[in-house]
This record gives sequence, C-alpha cells and structure tokens, in this order.
Amino acid sequence: MRVCKAWNDIIHSQEFIEAQHYRSMKTNGPRTILLLKRNSYKPDKRISLSVCFDRVVSKSDVLPVRITQPLQHFDEKAFMVGYCNSLVCIRYSNSISNAETLVVWNPSIQRFKRIPFTPVELPAEWADNQKRFPKIAYGFGYDSINDDYKLVRVVQFTKDDDVVGSEVKIYSIKSNSWKKVQSLPCTKGLRMYFTTSRLSYLNGALHLLMFGLSDENRIPVIVSLDLATEMYDEFPTPTVCYYKKLLVLEVFGGYLGVCLRPYPPATFIDQSDVWIMKKYGVTATWTRLYTIEKDDMPLQTYKYCKPLLFSETREVVLLERGGMLWWYDFERKGFEMVVIPNKPRLFSTAICAGNLLLLDGERVINPSQ
Repeated sequence: MRVCKAWNDIIHSQEFIEAQHYRSMKTNGPRTILLLKRNSYKPDKRISLSVCFDRVVSKSDVLPVRITQPLQHFDEKAFMVGYCNSLVCIRYSNSISNAETLVVWNPSIQRFKRIPFTPVELPAEWADNQKRFPKIAYGFGYDSINDDYKLVRVVQFTKDDDVVGSEVKIYSIKSNSWKKVQSLPCTKGLRMYFTTSRLSYLNGALHLLMFGLSDENRIPVIVSLDLATEMYDEFPTPTVCYYKKLLVLEVFGGYLGVCLRPYPPATFIDQSDVWIMKKYGVTATWTRLYTIEKDDMPLQTYKYCKPLLFSETREVVLLERGGMLWWYDFERKGFEMVVIPNKPRLFSTAICAGNLLLLDGERVINPSQ
C-alpha cells in the first residue's frame, strides 16, 4: 500500500505532469484526431482516431476508440471551442432553453473541468435592439508566461451597419475566474468576420478575422490577442483574400493560415486556395501552400476542405469536410478517403497527444457502465 501511495503521489505531482507533457510534445509522437460528435438523442459516446503521419492511411490503419464525452444531456449540442496541448474546450448548448455549459476536457485520462458562467453585459445603445443577436466567438489557448490555460469570449454588438461596442472576457483555469479586458479595436469600423465562430490559437495568442465595410478596409485583417499581456495586434491577410464571405482562418502544421473556400452559387470561384504565414507576424511571408481545383475535388468535398495536419513527409495533408476525412497529395493532386468504421455523421475535430493535465478534474462517467 505504501508503494502504491508513493507512486500515486509522484504521478499527481506537478513536476511529473509537466515532465510527461514536455516529453510528449518534444518527441512529436503520433497524434490522435478526436472526432467530437455534435449532437445525439441517445446516451452518447465520442470517437477518437489515431492517424499515422508518414504515409497515406489505409483502411487497416484506422482503429477508432470510443470515448465518452464529459456531458451526456440528450438535448444539448456539442461545439468545439478550441484545443491546445491535448486539452479540448467544448461548449454545450441547450436547444430548448438556449443555456450553455463550457468544459475543458482531457480525453486521454477522461477528466474535465466545468467553467463557471459569466453574463454578457449589453451596451446601453444596444439594449433595446431585441431583434438582433450579438456576434459571439470563443477561443482556447495556453499562456506560457503564467503557465495557465485560458478561455476567451468575444462579443461584438452591431446596429444596422455600425459597430456599437464589444465585450472581451478571459477565463483563467489557474484562478478559476473570469475578468473583463480591453474591447476589440474598432477604430477602423472593423467588425467580426462572417465565418468567425471560434478564435484560432498559435504562439501564445488567439486570432480572429475582422473586416470593414468601406472600400479602403474591405480586405479582411487578422486581429490577435496575446494571452499573457492581453494586448492586441493586427496584420493583413494576403491581398487575394477579398471575397469576404469565403475566407476561413485556420492553424495547422504550426502555421497561421487562411483558406479561400469555394461557394457553389459563386461560379467565379472554381478553386480552393490555402495560404500560410511562414514567419509569424511577417506579412511578406504569406505563401500559397496549395490549390485544389474544382475538377480535382471529390463530389463530397466540393464546398470546403478544412486542413488538419501534415504527414511526417509533409507531402500530403489531412483534410476534413462534411463528416469525412481525406488525405490530399500536393504533387499528384489526388484524394484518398480515410475509412472510419461507425464514425459520427457530423463532427468537429481536435488534434491531441496523451498527457496528464487536469488530473484533479471531475471524472467522466460512462453511461453504459
């Protein structure tokens, strides 16, 4: 018993948890793609998929593992807020009451933490605007300076074509509390982008797309919020990104990227372009990574292919579209579908590597046990 207690104390020590996490990230071992099922009306389980990076995946390589989600309420839909260092932040939205619950979850050890509720404070000039809803986006990331994981909620209020205010709050796991920080920079009349529902994490900051309605600032810009300093920065997207309704901000392969997504009614867009910023924060390093022509796309993937990760050789990229995963080869311009037995029809994706973070969290209960 004494030996078991000693081992338990070691495993639960912060030094051991940090050492294990550092080794997992440094060795860059195999990653797990978590397929988060969005909704279900039965006691629900989620599926994770281990993906081999060094070559195109074949059917025999895919061995999905069923994982129970933190919350199991049948009337709640699950939305991926973000993920960082194998911690996954999920927003559960009740379709009846419109109430929502936020959790941070470590699927590797099936532990999670509930995030306390914080109200949205409406500006006076918007309070009587009951027929409109504010634009809300969440983001999740890691503050390495303070060794803290943080959730950001951004709310922007518009009236007609004018931005009348915004509210930005940051939740700290370490302090288990929310605080209000400086509002979004709106000096140029910038508003949150149409496609923005969550903020993208990279290099200790969260990023979102914003754009203006006037001719001089119609090209979208990327606004970043540093999680340590709580200061904003801004840099432009590639000059080709002027189809404002068709732009998506992504992070993959360690790069900040923008994707020009196809839109069937817009017949003048017959390809999907993906750009990456090779040196973070340096506008001149925007580079077109690949282009998927309309004729090269499988029928099921026409609208938009979300890039998830590169293979180890960086010759192919894993894409997600409409409940399906595909490997895309840059040189051959060919697709190969990843076959996943019993996968959910609709899902969100997160990339994870096993660690022991959140060992002190609540235990996930499997409803079948």
